[in-house]
Amino acid sequence: MTAWTCGGEIRVLTGPDFRGRRLLIETPEGVAEVSGTLLSVARDETATCVCVHAGVARVGVHRGDLESVPAGKRRVMFADGRPPIITDIEPGHREGLIKFDAKFRSRFP
Repeated sequence: MTAWTCGGEIRVLTGPDFRGRRLLIETPEGVAEVSGTLLSVARDETATCVCVHAGVARVGVHRGDLESVPAGKRRVMFADGRPPIITDIEPGHREGLIKFDAKFRSRFP
């Protein structure tokens, strides 16, 4: 499956039935490969930020550049072409993901 966004934020929580599957989330600056995690992909005119709250996501400028990003970290890919960085998860995104998890986790068997 593939999703595309040009702006805003996508939050993803995968459940037990997702095991062995893969979701690609693409933006103008990069791509995130999701395969069992809780994360957000936020994009504005300056950058794409992929914040991983649980699990590991593979994130890169393109599919040949994917790098593992563990829980508690984020990868930022800049619209102006600067090299991507990996840093601590953005606090506002972390809080949003905690609330998202609390709201939807119980829907999984």
